Formats: sequence, structure tokens, C-alpha cells
Amino acid sequence: MEGATIEELKTLVVTKQGRVDSMLELTKAVNSNFSRNALMKLFEFILLDRFKLGKFVLFVHDAEWRAEINEGNKAVAGQINVVEDLMKFEVIQDIRNYPTDLFNGFEYIIPIVSKKIHLAYLLVGDMHLSRLESIDQNLKFIETIGNFIIVSLENKRLFQAQLEQERIGKEMELASQVQNMLIPSKFPKNEHMNMAAFYQPHGGIGGDYYDVISLDDSKVAFCMCDVSGKGLSAGMLMANFQAQLRSLVNKFDSLEQLVDHLNFKLFSVTGGDRYITMFIGVYDRVNRQLRYLNAGHNPTLLHQNGEIIVLDTGCTILGAFDAIPKISCGEIYVEENALVVCYTDGLTELENDLGEEYGIERLSEFIFKNAKLDVNQIIENIKKDMDAFRGEQEFNDDVSLLLNRFF
Repeated sequence: MEGATIEELKTLVVTKQGRVDSMLELTKAVNSNFSRNALMKLFEFILLDRFKLGKFVLFVHDAEWRAEINEGNKAVAGQINVVEDLMKFEVIQDIRNYPTDLFNGFEYIIPIVSKKIHLAYLLVGDMHLSRLESIDQNLKFIETIGNFIIVSLENKRLFQAQLEQERIGKEMELASQVQNMLIPSKFPKNEHMNMAAFYQPHGGIGGDYYDVISLDDSKVAFCMCDVSGKGLSAGMLMANFQAQLRSLVNKFDSLEQLVDHLNFKLFSVTGGDRYITMFIGVYDRVNRQLRYLNAGHNPTLLHQNGEIIVLDTGCTILGAFDAIPKISCGEIYVEENALVVCYTDGLTELENDLGEEYGIERLSEFIFKNAKLDVNQIIENIKKDMDAFRGEQEFNDDVSLLLNRFF
């Protein structure tokens, strides 16, 4: 600083002290949990007052790139495409002689990068420096301050996102526990029948539903349902449908009337945007008659007398239309030791490493080979067969099974 006057040296000391004070102010602001807007206002003040910048624009990535601060050149925000025009810069860049007029009025680009992630870009111009000040030192100081603010805000955003994920995770866990309470865990096991079930939701909350409801001393209803979609919305619709079914199942003389009313109730809730497939059966042990209705669901399989009978009589899916055009109810005599297998498409559409589906044929063959076993053992064997079939492939849907042995 040879040849510098006393006044120039005093001014330089005051300027440098002001910039150091800026870092202290920012540190206090961050530690005091200032809002994003407040920190940006403080950064803008520092650039204007402490660094005497005439023009600057700060592009920040927040879901998308946008101009967070723009001083001295309001038109630039609409002219610069950050991805195409700025992302190529990794370090501070002198653009005073850059071969384009896109950056006219600006002198330097200051990238703000953390862990190789581009968080922001600061364009600065009209830098008013004293004779003793260094451009390089000023730019590095501005870069340091910019990094401190932007990285602090990014860390705060990530922390809040983590807290939100933990909150959602706890709520989903609670919802999953509530849903599991809606699905029966105990099934009839007596001299007339023996039932067992298996349920594996694709995520924490599934859209499959099965139930067993005693109607009187001789009749029992059982069903298997699949709600369109997955996750929380499917689980909520399933819970609503379960409540409707349980409240209505004893109020109608026929399955046709019951299913028609369930469709009306479901459509009034979803407006046709969501639907449910369902198989429902009512078994009367006195006359060994099984009345059933299949509403667009995978065909339930009945194994008796050494053959498999497909139970697919019924109607279209529920909830897609305000009224079902045609409903039919099936009826069949159930032989001793007959086995009924209800399932959802998460089983038959399960894929292996070759992209092949488990399919109804494989399921039918499996039932033939295992039909004489106890229902609980059959389910355990199906689970093993599913795992052997899918190999390294993950389950891509909820899987449910409901087996009923009639003695």
C-alpha cells in the first residue's frame, strides 16, 4: 500500500471492519433462526451498503430456479436461463468481456455450490472500490457470505424436510396400525368350517380388505375387496367401505340389493373417480348352499370333488357408475371338505425376474397339490411359493388371501 494516505488507510480499515461485522450479523441472524425473507433482506443490505454494489441478481434453486434478489437490472431475470446460461460456471467468472450481451451490466458471476450441488448464482456489477481494495478479495468475501447464507437456508430446509418426513412416517405408522385393527385377526374354526387369511400391504397402508361376518346361527358372510390405488387414500376408502358393508349386510334380503346399495354409497363418495372390486359370499351351513356375487374381482376358486370351479357370476366393479346396469347372483352346493380360495390381483399379477406373472393357472395348480392340507399350512406354502417365484423382484401391489374349508 505504498503511497497510500492516512485517510485512505483509515477508510480501508473501516470498510474491512464493516465486512467482518457483516459476517457477525449474519451469524447471529442464522443462530436466531431468522426467516428466509429476513436473511435475504440482510444479504441485500450488505451487498448495497457494505460492498457498494450498483447491480446484482441472486438466482436460487427452490423447486425451480428463480430470481430471489434483483437490484439494478429488473429485466435480467426473464432473460437468463440458469440451467443453460449459468450452470456451466463452477468458479467465480469474469464476464466483462463475455462474448454475449446477455450479461450486459454485470461484471462477475459467483456460483454458490455445496457438495457439488449448485444452490445459487450471484451476478454482480458496478463494483465501487477504493484505490486500495482488491477485486479478488472482495469477490471471495462476497462468495463466502453468499455461501454462508444459502447453505444455512439449505440446511434448514433439509432439516425441516426431515422433520416432516418423520412426522408423516409416524402418522402413516399409526394409520397402518388402525387399518390392521379393521382387518379381522380371528376366524371361525369349528365343526362346520375353518378359515385363515394372509395380508401383506405394498406400503405401510394398503387398499385390500377382507372380512368375515356372522349373520345368524347358521349363516356367515365373507368377502374379499380391492380398492383402486394405493397408500393412504386407498386405506381411507377401504375403511369407509368396511363401515358401510358391516352396517348394511344384515339389512337386505339378497346380495343383489346389498351390492347395489354399496355401489350407490361408494359412488356418492368418490363420484366415479375411484372404484372397488369385491367378492362376497354367504354360506348357509343348514343346506350347505353358498350364494355369492363377484363385482369385477378376481374369480374366487372353489375346490371340491377333485376339480376347481371358478366363481365369477356377478356384476361390474363398484363405484365407477351411479347405478349398476345388471347384477347376477351365483349359487352352488358346497361338498364336504370343499376349499374356497379368495385372493387379490397382487398375487396373480406378481412378476418374476423374467417379467412373467404368477397367474391364475399357477394358483390353480398349487391348490390342486395342496387342497387336502390345513388352511393355515396352505397359506404358508403359498407364501413360500410366491417368494420362490418372484426371486429378486419386489411385490408391486398388496397381496391378500382368504381361505375357507367347509367340513
